[in-house]
Amino acid sequence: MQRYLFLILSLFCIPPLTWADALEQNLARKAFNCPPLSALTQDPQTHSWSAEGGWKTYTSSFALNVQQFLGAQWQGNQVGTLFCLYQSSDKMTFPIKLQYNHLVEVPNGAHWGKDLGGYKNCVAPNPSDCPFVAIGNAKQSETDLNSLHTAPHPDELAF
Repeated sequence: MQRYLFLILSLFCIPPLTWADALEQNLARKAFNCPPLSALTQDPQTHSWSAEGGWKTYTSSFALNVQQFLGAQWQGNQVGTLFCLYQSSDKMTFPIKLQYNHLVEVPNGAHWGKDLGGYKNCVAPNPSDCPFVAIGNAKQSETDLNSLHTAPHPDELAF
């Protein structure tokens, strides 16, 4: 009798926990967007740009302001990094390239192009047109991304 009671309880009690876990994981898969222009700030000493939520540039920029969103680019293989590109009012400067500090799944959506061999582009006028899903632990992702920028590639030329 105890064996049957155990089987009955396990059928009714264990699956809801599994369903609840699956629901929680699904709710955690929230879509994100590149920051709006108004959220970007420049450090006047380093000339680097950033935005709250884990966005920053890894190169200096001569741009003094941000005029428009150009689009986004994802680089990776199933999981990768995401960059958002912005243009200054000074057309003689390079675009501002913000990198997200979380790992990101392959993005999909109306404005995301096809996979071009390890990267996808989203050319759109608004950051909300290029949604993506971040994965993993934010702290670990930031550590991983920072290590990519501090360790030079063996074939990299030093200038």
